[in-house]
Amino acid sequence: MKAVPIIKKIIISLLTALFVSFITFGLLYLSPGDPAEMMLSNKLGNTVLNTEVLQKYAEILGTNKGFFPMYKNWFVSVLHGDLGTSYNTGYPVIKEFGLRIGCSLRLAVFSTLISLVLGVGLGILSARRRNRFIDRATRIFSSISISVPTFWMAILFLWVFAVKLDLFPISSYDGFKSLILPSLVMGISGSASLIRVTRICVLDNLSEGYVVTARARGLSDRRVFVGHVLKNILLPVITMVTSSLIAHIGGSVIIENIFSLPGTGNYLLRAIRIKDYPVILGFVLLKGMIVIVLTTIADILYYAIDPRIRQGMYEKK
Repeated sequence: MKAVPIIKKIIISLLTALFVSFITFGLLYLSPGDPAEMMLSNKLGNTVLNTEVLQKYAEILGTNKGFFPMYKNWFVSVLHGDLGTSYNTGYPVIKEFGLRIGCSLRLAVFSTLISLVLGVGLGILSARRRNRFIDRATRIFSSISISVPTFWMAILFLWVFAVKLDLFPISSYDGFKSLILPSLVMGISGSASLIRVTRICVLDNLSEGYVVTARARGLSDRRVFVGHVLKNILLPVITMVTSSLIAHIGGSVIIENIFSLPGTGNYLLRAIRIKDYPVILGFVLLKGMIVIVLTTIADILYYAIDPRIRQGMYEKK
């Protein structure tokens, strides 16, 4: 595989992640509230804070240096592999995320698997039974799941299955059992787009000339569908699944908060409330790295599956 486009894409993605971190830092810096004051208030409660104490604490944190010196210090630390130290806990940000990333990754993977099974399965079934009851029911399900806010669905599932039926824990983390409900919520919500894309792709391919030719050669409907149609819908499905996984990794903040999960999303939300700069910027950069890895894997899969992409690369040599 030609490595130059991949390397170029990785470099562009890294620069994009750093640019996003700069914008995030700027928005944090301009937002109301002094980090030193918010941090001390969080630790000491409603205690009246002395001005000298605040200034001294700001000096310790380094939040009194101004915008560019603060960002420069953080950027230099990143170049040395250090994401900084949390203002709130005093522990390295990379260690804090290491303790929590497992929960978030499991949630993202389980949610994506549910989206994949529901989205591709129902999309294929809907296309194969076009204009029948299952097709209409699937389209209604897709419309409802894409219209209902994820947080509302989460509250509904929590009330029904945890409060009323007492099948799942409400606020305590109990391993895999605690991930079932949030994974279902995110998976169902994310399956709507995948259902529509899969259905459209299957219908488009079924109307192509190669399908008619294959059937004319005596191939069974099943062999045509499995050997030709499914292979041709893999690229858009891979794109949607990759996007879904990225969205689930970075967009689980509200879900983790509702279900009281000890993941990075819940941790980030607390950091935003007290303007914990290193944690927020570290989250942005780490998510950028995850996006780079996932999109690179998707590009490699494109190359392996579609010969037209390989041919295009060879022609550019």
